[in-house]
Amino acid sequence: MKKLRVPKKIYFKRGCTPVALREMHEVYGLQKAFLITNPDLYRKGVIDPVDQCLKKSGLHTAEFFDLIEEPTIENVKTGLQKMDEFEPDLIVGVGDSKALSAAKIMWLLYENPDLDIAALAAGGEYPQMGKKAKLVCIPTTAGTGSECTPFTIISDANTGMKWPLIGYEMM
Repeated sequence: MKKLRVPKKIYFKRGCTPVALREMHEVYGLQKAFLITNPDLYRKGVIDPVDQCLKKSGLHTAEFFDLIEEPTIENVKTGLQKMDEFEPDLIVGVGDSKALSAAKIMWLLYENPDLDIAALAAGGEYPQMGKKAKLVCIPTTAGTGSECTPFTIISDANTGMKWPLIGYEMM
């Protein structure tokens, strides 16, 4: 292995989610959280405890839960419009690897609206992240580890291509 890089903070113990979310307001002074998940988890109320923790900590929230089964660039741009209107300083992805990948892509595009995803996938240089918002990923499945990796995949509905992105800036 050439190198190992991990996010600055990883919470992994039972009961850690409220502690981590409370820290977003108390330690970092964040005010507005934008939650991203898929429609099934939203309907099942999986996002409700996360939303309640954020509100209890003093953050205002908005959500995007219209992710399609295989999120596309076009799909995340729909959520990005709502994100741009809300102007969050915290983005919270909740779900499986596809939902977390969508959250990473939305974070990339929120911070860099003119970013060319195809150029990044082709080896382009990643911009520095975290200027407008922090990203928190909360997995609901085990196995991929996508919440703490520099990898994400997004589909392009126009071309049918899947764009794998690898950038440590997304951690």
